[in-house]
Amino acid sequence: MLLFVTGAVRSGKSSYAEKRAIDYVKAVGGSLHYIATSQVEDEEMKKRIDLHQQTRKKSNVSWMVYEQPYDLQNLLPRFQQKDVVLIDCLTTLLNNEMFREWQKGEDYILNKCYLNTIYEKLAEMLSSYAHGPWTTIVVSNEIGEGLPHTEKGTMAYLALLGKLHQWAVQLADEAILVEYGIPILKKGVSQE
Repeated sequence: MLLFVTGAVRSGKSSYAEKRAIDYVKAVGGSLHYIATSQVEDEEMKKRIDLHQQTRKKSNVSWMVYEQPYDLQNLLPRFQQKDVVLIDCLTTLLNNEMFREWQKGEDYILNKCYLNTIYEKLAEMLSSYAHGPWTTIVVSNEIGEGLPHTEKGTMAYLALLGKLHQWAVQLADEAILVEYGIPILKKGVSQE
């Protein structure tokens, strides 16, 4: 089962996803797994990661946390039926994967073959998580709305993210948009 949770930055989507994960595990058993895709690259990101860690500690449940900026498929053997796997977030994972080879230059990164390889890798990863015997919750960001972009790297990133969002929603049993802390069901039947 796959739940896709998206929203703007600081919309409350991660808190909502964590609550859904906890509620599910309390109802059916299993373990909670948290895959953090962020890497500490500046003080702002460190503060955001610290905030997420504190929120999980306050939940009074045990999370198995994996700091995994790449290659999430390597974690698949760790999960079992009834487990909940929360991936936070697809936006950062795409950034990590797409710009992993940045030192090879912009022409390499923006090559259609390279971009297709990244899409196929992440689409396959999403499929693997969606079809496992556990429940997966994928968090992502809605970015780039209404802003004109002319920089090639940004445009390629946004195009790839849009395709991944469409694929995730296609795979998802539920798709939820969180705005101002309010979950809005876009696909599926609400479990609340």
